[in-house]
Amino acid sequence: MGIATLEPRQWLSKHWVIPVILAVVAGDLASVFFAGWTDARFVEAALLFDFVVLLPCLYWWCYRSKGRAAIVQAVALACFGAWCMGKLVPVEHRHLVDWVGRLRYVGLAALLLLEIKLGVMVYKAVVFSGQSKQDAQRTFESEGMPRWLATFMAFEASLWRRLWLFVQRIFSRSTP
Repeated sequence: MGIATLEPRQWLSKHWVIPVILAVVAGDLASVFFAGWTDARFVEAALLFDFVVLLPCLYWWCYRSKGRAAIVQAVALACFGAWCMGKLVPVEHRHLVDWVGRLRYVGLAALLLLEIKLGVMVYKAVVFSGQSKQDAQRTFESEGMPRWLATFMAFEASLWRRLWLFVQRIFSRSTP
């Protein structure tokens, strides 16, 4: 199965957020480079807004058809933006970044719990449903996983499925 290639216009209409994000980041970095930190609190607040609020919202808006996966990815992008601000803003100009940096850990913990919950739910459904590897891969891909990870997880789920059937056979033989 080949990978479908998109023309530049099709790609841009589907992924319009990428050049917008690049433009916003380039503008923010240029303003810091050329204007400096003359009004440090305002610059810090503007950068935080762009990286933690604006860019994740734009990302969600572009990929909202993905549903929950887009929301989770936007929250992950906001956490990444908060981390970037911790690296970009000099220590002497940090007023809001340290506070937002603590919130990042809350967001990451929530994302981790959500990913574990979804992984366990999908994994159970695949292992105990008796799906083939191809069906399992389609199930994982429908949950928003990249194809390479869905292939790996489908393979792993098939191994766990075999182990589960083996254990069932052993215990069904041992009972009289």
